[in-house]
Formats: sequence, structure tokens, C-alpha cells
Amino acid sequence: MRAITAMVLLLVLAVGCASNDESVQDESGEVSLTGIVTEIGGHGNAYTNLDNAALGTVGIGIGDRILVSFPDTPVILTVGTNYDDVPDGENVAVLHREGSVVFAIFNGDFHGAYGVTPGTEFAITPAPVE
Repeated sequence: MRAITAMVLLLVLAVGCASNDESVQDESGEVSLTGIVTEIGGHGNAYTNLDNAALGTVGIGIGDRILVSFPDTPVILTVGTNYDDVPDGENVAVLHREGSVVFAIFNGDFHGAYGVTPGTEFAITPAPVE
């Protein structure tokens, strides 16, 4: 029984601390999510503190295009579950199996292309319709 109680407590703590992302509504009524880049992976992928489920809370789903605004650079990405959900060389926001969003370029280097580093802040909104 003690082991079950400990596991439940750990699960509650993990869920409560899983994400530091925020949802913000601007003057126009548009909702955006904010977060930070936490690390750069070996292939130049930008790992974030944004929980996968946060995208759904603002109506963004698989296949949707999002605008990620870094301090100096706006970037359009397509939301996917795998890096190859987009054509070679295109930007993708992967709903990573470990639970957080990863910004990447399929067969490319997101860090090299956009200069993001750990600690870089960003905001996400739905991409404008072209």
C-alpha cells in the first residue's frame, strides 16, 4: 500500500510540474502560448518547456501551421508527431514522445538556421492563413 501511495504522489507531482508554459490573450483576443528553449539536441533540434497538450488548449492540432515568434525571428512550423511529417528541409513542431514540443527542421539544423539557444523565449500563435 505504501508503494502505491508513493507512486500516486509522484504522479501528482509530475503532472503538476510537467510544464511551465503559459497561455496569454492579447488585446485582439488572440491566444498565444509562451515558453523557453531548454536545450539544443545533437541534430540542432530545439527542445522546449512547452507541454504537448498545451497546443490543444488553444485549438492547435496535428497538421496545423503555427507562428513561433522568437525575440528577433518569426518562424512558421507545421505541428506533427514525427520529424518526417513535413517534406525534407521544412520546419516542424514535433509533439515529442517525452511530452514536450521540439522545434526542428526535417533533415536540417533548427539551431543553426535560427540561432536559438537554451533560454530563448518564444510565443506561439496559429499561423496567418496565406
